[in-house]
Amino acid sequence: MHFKLLELLIGVLDKLLKCDKLEIEADNIIPDHRPPPEWPSRGDIHIKNLEIKYRHDSPLVLKGVSADIMAAEKIGIVGRTGCGKSTLATSFFRFVEPTSGSIVIDDIDITTIGLRDLRSNITIIPQDPVLFN
Repeated sequence: MHFKLLELLIGVLDKLLKCDKLEIEADNIIPDHRPPPEWPSRGDIHIKNLEIKYRHDSPLVLKGVSADIMAAEKIGIVGRTGCGKSTLATSFFRFVEPTSGSIVIDDIDITTIGLRDLRSNITIIPQDPVLFN
């Protein structure tokens, strides 16, 4: 009985130690880099040479992605399973930080503003939206 409890506690301790190695998200608000209250007002999006890894020691999941999406332009992101559609979409919210490259919305590089300022001002429509439950 004591062996099972010890085994359980070692597993819990192992998970706690892994939490210490998690990367900390960027600040919610960066006082010196707040976007204007009406941001984004036009909706121009410029993606330039965007590269993303899920971990520092893993391969690139997006490599050299570039696009210019003009205000009021409607687009769809399509492709095979695993090609990076969801990664690209969630990169607008900085759930994963770019390894290199940039996403600029209405002349503001999204990595220069706080997460709350960013995430409270943009949205995406997921591929399987739930409208009513």
